[in-house]
Amino acid sequence: MIDTEHVKCDTCTAPEPMELDASDEASRGWPTVDIETNPYKAQFPLFQQHPEIAFLDSAATAQRPVCVLDAERDFYQRMNANPLRGLYSLSVEATEAIAKVRQQIADVIGASQANEVVFTRNTSESLNLVAKSFAPTVLEPGDEVVITIMEHHSNLIPWQQVCRETGAKLVYLYPTKTGQLTTEEVLARWVPRPRFWPWVRSPTC
Repeated sequence: MIDTEHVKCDTCTAPEPMELDASDEASRGWPTVDIETNPYKAQFPLFQQHPEIAFLDSAATAQRPVCVLDAERDFYQRMNANPLRGLYSLSVEATEAIAKVRQQIADVIGASQANEVVFTRNTSESLNLVAKSFAPTVLEPGDEVVITIMEHHSNLIPWQQVCRETGAKLVYLYPTKTGQLTTEEVLARWVPRPRFWPWVRSPTC
């Protein structure tokens, strides 16, 4: 990046100063009001420190609410040990804590058994596991994998690769100008036996 303020450049110019209109002036009061009235945003320490931002990069790095930070701190301070393998008390306690959380997650997402829940480091790793390990066992030439053109690379590249390897077809859904997927668009891409519809929408926390 060229420092246009201090370095002379004949091929580039510094951006013109922004002119704020009435709507911009009105929006300046929004962050403080938002952090005070939004019961969810107020639970995130980062937003308490930066009330002026709306964080939209959760697919890469999700912000943690206080309850999650407290739970992580409690684990590391009271029972940090290798779970599932040790017979000493700390390991047993860590194993029980993880099993409890796994069951809670299973209940929330409707899994029939807690052991159906697999913990990964992030969504990208989860998507790659599904695309690289499970998908090749069921995809055949002529099958279709349907995603939107709005997907993050972590939900695009793995499916491009697995479709190329298996002979399946990657089908794209196109949103409206306002970023919405219509029922008509979904039905237009529907086939009698689509194998995967791996749309990803990141939660706020």
